[in-house]
Amino acid sequence: MSLRIYWYLSFIFCIFGLTGCTIPANVRLPADFWSQSQHKVAIVSVKPPKPSLYASGNQGLLDYAISSSVNHDFIAYLAKSDLSWYEKFPQNLGQQLSQRKVAVKLYKAQIPNELTNYAALAQETASNKVLVIKLKAIGALRYYYGFIPLGPALAYCSLSGELIEPQTRTILWRYQAKVMESVAGEWDQPPNYLNFAKALKEVTEKAQNELLKSLFNEKQ
Repeated sequence: MSLRIYWYLSFIFCIFGLTGCTIPANVRLPADFWSQSQHKVAIVSVKPPKPSLYASGNQGLLDYAISSSVNHDFIAYLAKSDLSWYEKFPQNLGQQLSQRKVAVKLYKAQIPNELTNYAALAQETASNKVLVIKLKAIGALRYYYGFIPLGPALAYCSLSGELIEPQTRTILWRYQAKVMESVAGEWDQPPNYLNFAKALKEVTEKAQNELLKSLFNEKQ
């Protein structure tokens, strides 16, 4: 393996292995935002990643390959996780915004992750604000030393939201919920992993609630 490929894969593992890469700081919504009028908000969601097992810790490429092979069945199970909640979440947001007398436009198509200029989208939806919902990671988190696991798999969800003024690209609000939770009882239960499935549902609900409370200035 060439040195260039090695460093490229190491960078990928930094992103997907959750090894301490930079996370944008949360931005609190101005306190008087909801008292203002004429908000027209387009709600969009980013195409989600495939649910997976995220390995964190001191792992080399060979270690990663070994642990992935050992967890093949679990990884295949995670890939089939139901993400219908993520498709419905913008609708929930839209209903709550409408209750606050905000004009809402739901953008039905999921946008690509690389899209960062929302001016055209705002123009298309006749909006002056864009609320972007992004599922950054979903599945299981497990800590390793080499290929040796340091504990059981944890249910994991990383969900973020940004409220953007598209003409100036000003971030009016940003929040990232990173929720992980231990599984009650045995987690390794192929083929249906019932205990893990319950824990995964709980972390997705907690992540959604965190975003809602932050956006609407409610106590966490």
